[in-house]
Amino acid sequence: MKQNAPCGMKDDALFQWGRATAVAGGNAKSSGRKSDRLACMLRKMIFELERVRVLHWQYFHERFGWSDRTCRDVANFSDGYIISFSGGYVLNIKAKPEEFAEGNGRIRSQGEKMIHRADREQQVREELCGVTV
Repeated sequence: MKQNAPCGMKDDALFQWGRATAVAGGNAKSSGRKSDRLACMLRKMIFELERVRVLHWQYFHERFGWSDRTCRDVANFSDGYIISFSGGYVLNIKAKPEEFAEGNGRIRSQGEKMIHRADREQQVREELCGVTV
């Protein structure tokens, strides 16, 4: 009998999503060769994370030759179903609350910094060019 994931959802729910998404081409916003390649990589990452709960990017480098950037791209392509934190990559449904909080918090912090940077760039542009963007 399968155990429930930490958040109370059955493992099967994620695995069915992962397989269906990978077969369908992954993220619906993407299309073309890159998304086909990422869909194939997503299938591989999900398969590995079904076997081992948490894997560091170096595992994927040794196994498939992926860079850390490639692993981030694949996790991003999963549309939230694979998260990254300091310990590596984990299926969202299997992440411990503290792992989820760390990974999600880091992304939110990065987003806030990027928004601040964009606002500042716009402000400087307006000051330098005398035009409101």
